[in-house]
Amino acid sequence: MPDKFDPLYRIRRQEIELVLSELCIQSNTRILEIGCGSGVQSTFFSEKSRFVVSSDVNLTGVRFRWSYLVKCSAEYLPFEGNSFDVVYSSCVLEHIKNQKLALREMKRVLKRNGVLICVVPTFTWKMLQLILFYPQMIYRFMVSQVKLKGHEIKFNNRPRISLRYLTRASIHGEFEGNAKEAIAYRKESWVYLFETNDFYVYKIKKLLLYAPLGEMRAKNITVIPPSLRMEKITGLCSSIALFANLRDHCAH
Repeated sequence: MPDKFDPLYRIRRQEIELVLSELCIQSNTRILEIGCGSGVQSTFFSEKSRFVVSSDVNLTGVRFRWSYLVKCSAEYLPFEGNSFDVVYSSCVLEHIKNQKLALREMKRVLKRNGVLICVVPTFTWKMLQLILFYPQMIYRFMVSQVKLKGHEIKFNNRPRISLRYLTRASIHGEFEGNAKEAIAYRKESWVYLFETNDFYVYKIKKLLLYAPLGEMRAKNITVIPPSLRMEKITGLCSSIALFANLRDHCAH
């Protein structure tokens, strides 16, 4: 069972609850999750529907299993066309090189009156990632240099992380540099991507505000806890859920 006190679990749980609040899921609703990861989000969907298909390019990380589990990429979905009422992905689209091909496949397997829901990171999340990058790298470097035995601190002879690694700000998704990634994470950029690939974005729902902390989060060092209240107070959020219909069938 997932750790209900883990910030990542809280993010996923509240994310699904916010998504489900916008949908009418019945027991026979056919749902496809693309990029299921550990499978925890699909278990939340399976509480509402008995037909949930989960897919991922790598199934070794799946810890929560059910009947329908498929290994595949978003660019090549091994399903018949017009098959699913809901196609859902969370923090997946930014990691796909050919986003247009992936959206084309999502369009193909989605029913004509179906809903595509993609949770994607925001410009705010990217700025937090860049701001917190150096504190995280310094933290990792210090941990790599020092090991604690009892109450005695000893320095490692061979550091696992070099100082020059601290100067390399990481790119989260499949983009050519942090500047292009920051632009791609703007709300307008996501909407443009969808609406130039035959989808109509009829709703954008702000989700939680949280900080990407990596290993520091595992040590319970929290800068911004996952919080919907913070989003309401500041107007900022770390991810958004895009709700879209097929353009040729939208009734909005």
